[in-house]
Amino acid sequence: MVKPKVPREPNTPLARNDGDIVEYADPVWRIHRTRGAHVLLWNMFRAFGPVASSRYDPHPPQRGIHPGFGIMYTACSVRTAVAEVFQTTRRVNTMTGAPCLTSWTPVRPLKLLDTRSRRPCGRLAGLGLVPFTNSGKTLMDCGRRPQ
Repeated sequence: MVKPKVPREPNTPLARNDGDIVEYADPVWRIHRTRGAHVLLWNMFRAFGPVASSRYDPHPPQRGIHPGFGIMYTACSVRTAVAEVFQTTRRVNTMTGAPCLTSWTPVRPLKLLDTRSRRPCGRLAGLGLVPFTNSGKTLMDCGRRPQ
């Protein structure tokens, strides 16, 4: 069993304030592997988890495949996608896993947690406690796009 990075239960009740959720309809970016073990297509959610190397993982604590609990890491900019994927080594490795940069525009506005807010929820205090779901899938993005 993988220990969650954030508690499964909050120490105090969480509150969502006006402005915590933003609508986002612009392109999203994703860097995904195209070779190696456990490769997913560019538009697939990962149902296996939790994975120790993932910062945010909404899967139940028992490691395994969890239908209905999916996650896909995307970003509002190429810079953010690159920083997230290569944060461990701080080097962009274009060989291992044959990474591919993909972008698409949602067919409807996404409702996302504004992670750039100064409020506790925005500072990721409740990130693991407030997953946003649609049809049983979880999507996390970088929040409000810079103006």
